Amino acid sequence: MSSNLDGFEQKFFFQYWKIERKQETVNWFRQNSFPIFFQYELVDNIMVSASRSMATMKSNDQTLRGLGDTKVKFNYQSPTGYFRASAGVSLPLGKNILKGGEIELANKLYHEIFEVDVARLGQGLNLEGALIGAVTLKSILLSAGMNYQRTGGYHIIKNTFSYNPGDQIQFLLGGQIDKHRITCRNTLIYRNYGVDQIGGIKSFEQGSELEWHSSLMVNVLKTQINFFLDHRWRKPSPSVTEFNFQMDNARRNARKLGFGLQYPMMPTLTISARFSDYYIASDELGRGRSSAQQISMGSRLQITDYTKLRLEG
Repeated sequence: MSSNLDGFEQKFFFQYWKIERKQETVNWFRQNSFPIFFQYELVDNIMVSASRSMATMKSNDQTLRGLGDTKVKFNYQSPTGYFRASAGVSLPLGKNILKGGEIELANKLYHEIFEVDVARLGQGLNLEGALIGAVTLKSILLSAGMNYQRTGGYHIIKNTFSYNPGDQIQFLLGGQIDKHRITCRNTLIYRNYGVDQIGGIKSFEQGSELEWHSSLMVNVLKTQINFFLDHRWRKPSPSVTEFNFQMDNARRNARKLGFGLQYPMMPTLTISARFSDYYIASDELGRGRSSAQQISMGSRLQITDYTKLRLEG
């Protein structure tokens, strides 16, 4: 369920996974998360927003509580809406220090195939800035932007060396074509990760990666049909672990494709269905390839102007 009231949004996510691999000591786990988002207009075209994703994870005999940092961001949007700038800070309020018995469950945060809502431990004090602009040419919308994140250090395990993830920078190019009942979107993202350090010493360099996201949306009568295809390519990186914990999310080559349907049963009730196939390649860290197929059904009920009920499974 989610509610929106004057820039406030509260959501609830409940996710459960069962792992059927003999070598796994964690054969099931779940994550419950409660994202909160607040936005307020300071002056014309300048907004301040704050968000917090409070999450808890539980498995056979391990529990992680207090996951998720707090983010504060300032946004400026030009009167035309075609230029936006933002600056923000991520406050280190989420759990980032592990006990020995929590490491195995915490590693599940960094396995992409699970697609958990809160997908990492808390970090140090992070600073972020972004710029994005767009132009229109008849039915074509073109956009370009960049984002830079300065990451701060923190301790993963108490009384050990500090860990400082590398800074991140990314560049984005996007295009959208609207033609009658058809909308086509394509986005290309280049992302580069700086050097990770443990105790002030270089330990890992994830390098760069390239992402391409493509989607085609078709409206047939009242039904909205959406097809999507996502790709990610990255350079190989050397292996690194510390205290049996994967230090960073060393993302792998991946492909995801699928389609979805959405139909309004009535003005206040919309039903949807979705299928996706997710494939992740093996890598130089010794992790084998993974794949997952997902079929989901959902409904969205507009209870009041400010309250929505969402059911998905």
